[in-house]
Amino acid sequence: MHVIGSKLHGRDLLIGFNLYHKAQKFQVLPMGLKYKRYFQPFPIIPSIFATADAQAPYAYIANQLKQCCADSHADFKHPYPLWKNSEFFIQLPFKLNEDTNPIKVSHSGMTPNNLALAREECRQFLALELIKRMKSNWACPTFYVNKRTEQL
Repeated sequence: MHVIGSKLHGRDLLIGFNLYHKAQKFQVLPMGLKYKRYFQPFPIIPSIFATADAQAPYAYIANQLKQCCADSHADFKHPYPLWKNSEFFIQLPFKLNEDTNPIKVSHSGMTPNNLALAREECRQFLALELIKRMKSNWACPTFYVNKRTEQL
């Protein structure tokens, strides 16, 4: 138990339960270790992420980070944000509406002409390996989006 009262800096003390059980006057307190009349406080570990004492060269970077990182769209300071850039907007050829385009009901079927066109399109996609045959019972709505080169 001589280590507790020593001035060894940066040393860890590893205590097994056998020693802890035999040294009955040894106490592990929230502020440190105590044995009889000796007390060794736990060392204070400085936080490596503390920015309160940032020097002047780093203050500029801290301000730039605070400006770039916004809590909401209203606080975003960039002059051309993505949600206002019309080049990133996608326009669907129809308005998604459950009444006109039902997606949660059974399929009503196709006309023979549409069925032939759909089968031909599926054959083309299979040949290009864009799709593959599956035996799934699940279905989902398909959205066709024109490429930028196909738009007028």
